[in-house]
This record gives sequence, structure tokens and C-alpha cells, in this order.
Amino acid sequence: GHVLMMVFGLIYGWVYVKSLQALLGIHRIKNIYTIVILISFSMIFSMDQIAGIRFATAAYVMFFGLFRFIQTKQLKFLIIAALACLVHFSFIAVLLVFLIYWWLKPANLILYLLVGLSFAAGRFIGGTVVNFIDAMGGSLGARAMLYSGMEQSNDYTVWFVKYREEMMMIYMVVFVVFTKIRKIKLRETELHRKLLGFSLMLLSLANLTGNIPHAGYRYQFVAVMFFMSYVYVLYRF
Repeated sequence: GHVLMMVFGLIYGWVYVKSLQALLGIHRIKNIYTIVILISFSMIFSMDQIAGIRFATAAYVMFFGLFRFIQTKQLKFLIIAALACLVHFSFIAVLLVFLIYWWLKPANLILYLLVGLSFAAGRFIGGTVVNFIDAMGGSLGARAMLYSGMEQSNDYTVWFVKYREEMMMIYMVVFVVFTKIRKIKLRETELHRKLLGFSLMLLSLANLTGNIPHAGYRYQFVAVMFFMSYVYVLYRF
């Protein structure tokens, strides 16, 4: 177990650095916005999240692979992203969402509407999943309950852990509004639009699975990673 954790830790450190290099490789840090955004990006996964190092490792593998694929369209980076599913199986949902986005190429206006609808639909889907797991019963149901984390307590005592998801959402919304206000001064490219579009797709996934323990908030972390990359690239000039 300790050896496996060490291996995941080494992989995590490598892809963490590669992810930062992918952002810095676009353009050097040039203003206060990019400094704040880069620091924010590097702190998305807090120390208590790194305790579940498989998910954090898979998140950075997925981010590095998909970010570079969006940027270069080289298939090898999509394959790297797919390897994240071997680290943490839940990332198959992220990969499927990306493939759907890449194939359909929906307009960002449609994605904003999708995000809005996902807030309402998430409650129904989450309740359906809970009822389905309850109906399974027996050892299979117990295993599913344990894996989903539905028996674990979410009574956090530290405020910045308890309200982390809410603060991340506020952070995203504030930057979206601020970005739109400065839109005339900023130059958006195809890379910007794809990063923003995919982050909105991921946010919809996070909302739809929000009532499923250990699902929605984790996808929200990944959505914030891509959103931060979008804002960083946008403010790099």
C-alpha cells in the first residue's frame, strides 16, 4: 500500500509540474491577473484533497492531456488523458463529456443554458441514484454505498473546507463577470472558446452529480482547473 501511494505521489508531482509548464509555456507571466490565476490554479486541490491522491493524480493527468490536445490536436495527448481513467475510474465520465463536446462543438450560449438546467436536474438525478443504491441491498448495495461515500459524514468543522465548493463557484462567477466586463480589451481565440466551453460542460456534469457523494464536487474541481486555464490564457497578454 505504501509503495503504491509513493508511485501515485511521484506521478502526481510530475503531472502537477507538467500542467503548470503547459500554462507557462503559452506565455510568460506578464501581469497581476496571471499571477493570481496561476496561484489559484496551483491551489485547487488543497491538502485534505491530496489525501485521496488517486483522484488528484488522475485530475492532473486528465488536465495535462486534454489541455495539450485542445492546444495541439495531437492524438498522443488524448491518449495521455485517457490514462487518467486507469488511475481513477470516475474520470471516464470526464473523458466522455470531452469527446461529446469535441464532436458536437456546441455554442457557449447553449452551454450556459445547459449549466442553468443542470442545477435543477441534479437534484432529481442524485435522488434517483440514491434510491437505486438503496434498492440494491445486500453486500452489493453495501459496497456501492461505501464506494459512493454515502455513509461518510460531511460535517466539516473548518470553514474553508466546509464551504470550499461554494467559494469555488463564487470565484468562477466573479471571474466570468469580470471577464465579460473587460471583453472589449481582451482577445479571444479558438483555444479560449474551447477551454471555456469544456469547463462549462464539466460544470454541468458536476451539477448533475452534485447530490451523489464523492462525485459532483470532485468534477467541480476539474471544471475549475479548465476554467482557470481559460482565464489564464485570456489574461496572458
